[in-house]
Amino acid sequence: ADATPSLVARSRAMVEDLADALVVSKVRQCLLSSKWQVCTVPAEAVLRLFEGLAAVVSAEKRDDLLQVVIFPKLKRQVEDWDPRKSQAPGARIDLWLHPWLPHLSAEFAALYPSIRRKLALLLGSVDCRDRDAVDHFRLALEPWMPVFGPKSSDALSAALASKVALQLKRVKVNPANQDLGLLDTVLSLSRCLGPTHTTALLRGEFFPRWRLVLFDWLNQTGNEANQDLVRWYKGWREYFEKRSLFEDGLVLAEFGRALDLMAKGRAADGQGSIAGLRPSLSSYAVALNEAAVRSRKVNQVSPQSEQPPSFKSKTSSKASSYSSSFKSVVDEFAQTQNIPFLPKQGVAFDGKSLYSFGGLTIMLDRDVVHMEESKGKGWKPIGLEELAQRVLLP
Repeated sequence: ADATPSLVARSRAMVEDLADALVVSKVRQCLLSSKWQVCTVPAEAVLRLFEGLAAVVSAEKRDDLLQVVIFPKLKRQVEDWDPRKSQAPGARIDLWLHPWLPHLSAEFAALYPSIRRKLALLLGSVDCRDRDAVDHFRLALEPWMPVFGPKSSDALSAALASKVALQLKRVKVNPANQDLGLLDTVLSLSRCLGPTHTTALLRGEFFPRWRLVLFDWLNQTGNEANQDLVRWYKGWREYFEKRSLFEDGLVLAEFGRALDLMAKGRAADGQGSIAGLRPSLSSYAVALNEAAVRSRKVNQVSPQSEQPPSFKSKTSSKASSYSSSFKSVVDEFAQTQNIPFLPKQGVAFDGKSLYSFGGLTIMLDRDVVHMEESKGKGWKPIGLEELAQRVLLP
């Protein structure tokens, strides 16, 4: 009776040795032959064959198949892959790589830089006037966004957004004959762009021009929102709501601003023009920076003044670099509003440079604009749009 377990173990070992010698050899030959074309043979079929070996082949031999046969063959195919050839076999690289992720995730990490570079090359051909080309790019990139790390995914999203921003300017807001084709194409990329960049694109490039059309319409109707205008407003609201773009609240807020403009138009009806309420233009870069500022405010644990003394010099240096890069964003915004933005020579506060923004004194600190309320009465954090309104509507 005591010998039975030992006999069973020896029998199992003999079966494994036999399977290792015969089965693995045949599988290896099959995988190395031309019968397995990585980009044409469904990955699931080969995966089922490999995973089925677990019943008869040792883990050591299965790992050997992965490292010596399967991964090198997949790697060679990645090296040959050109995503720009949309009709080529295996253009959808995710279809033949992703099924292997549970077994080769660590090995695939070494391939990701090459895959990202090739996807970036494909980005160069994206033109939102060509829906087929955009769909090809979207199908190539979208499956990789959750696979790449957050930093790499955001870098791809930012590169895509910068290109789309230029093309989004081509969307004409025309109540009489609205063509949604280009905007539909842009929004089809929302999963590749991610919520932050999608919202910044809309708030920076689309909605400022959309509000200008609303403003002009109100002027033409004597400041009154007639039935046609209300239907137009509701139609656009439904358009964005159906595309699940109200989730973070910022796109929805744009319609709140439109309602506010209509309410002010009614209040001014018969009592003068609403010319002073004319909306200002913005840009994707400005909207993205404002989103970053909001995020930092939410995530800020404690004010700088409460940090331990040992951290003050580092924080001061970091804040200075923030302000240096933020200055270009403020400068770009000022140019879009035709507002003079100039340094105040020889004047500083707490070691930070001061600027004149349309006659108002401001300071840039940790990517936030601070406006001097009045001489000696302190500083107030203020958004760029509100700052512009202070200048244009004193």
